[in-house]
Amino acid sequence: MNKATKKGLRRGITLICAAVFLFSLYKLLDINQDYREAEQLYEETASQYTTMVEPEKDPTMDFDLEEYLSRPPIQVDFTDLLKINDDIIGWIYMEDTVVNYPVLQGENNFYYLDKTYYKKYLASGSIYLDSDNDRDFSDAHSIIYGHNMKNHTMFGDLSDLRDEKVLAEHPYVDLILIDGTWLRYEICSMYRAHVDDGTYDAPLNKASNFKPFMELIASKNMHGDSEGLNLPEVREDDKVLTLSTCTEDSADLERFVVHAVLIKENGKEVRETEE
Repeated sequence: MNKATKKGLRRGITLICAAVFLFSLYKLLDINQDYREAEQLYEETASQYTTMVEPEKDPTMDFDLEEYLSRPPIQVDFTDLLKINDDIIGWIYMEDTVVNYPVLQGENNFYYLDKTYYKKYLASGSIYLDSDNDRDFSDAHSIIYGHNMKNHTMFGDLSDLRDEKVLAEHPYVDLILIDGTWLRYEICSMYRAHVDDGTYDAPLNKASNFKPFMELIASKNMHGDSEGLNLPEVREDDKVLTLSTCTEDSADLERFVVHAVLIKENGKEVRETEE
């Protein structure tokens, strides 16, 4: 190989390396831009459409404790939200976490995978209910999906619940539905699920056998042997909420799931305390 050929080859390799570097940089900047857009959008959405519920601070005013306890931790302005998109079915909230988002339901489980509630493309997509579920969460098993974003937005915070201390401080998932119904769930199990292990095949209603699903939740629970957490066990008459997101390594056939059981509706207990 003569000098000219070697020089040309080196120049070609240099150009290829530069092109790969520039493309990688572009993709990184593009991803970071998506993160910023999603973070800004949902922070503005929470700020614009929700307010925290706090007890009256004026001691001269009458305070009805029972009425206060029947209210969700946040109030949501669904009137204006539904003007934007009537696929919005509620709001999901976990205290002191980033989980504070509108919940949607599309005609299939792909539409809101990469679209916001404005129906515009964004890689982070939306938080959405399985298309086969009833939007009033009356099913025995309801599944909500969300991306595991690297900046911990959307469902990126769920993996933190693997830490027993974090879970003990954040045991509840709140859902506020568009009719004002407030549902509170208590986390009971979490694990790395395979798409074919039965987690997603669990019956949506009690007409089918619910026992295999209950046994699966108990057997795979990564906190199942923790005596300090005292997590509730799933019963046959429970309503189970599953939060599903990608694993940290983005395995194609595996997901990280968090299961929770319904314990309160509009502040009133719907589940007898375990003895």
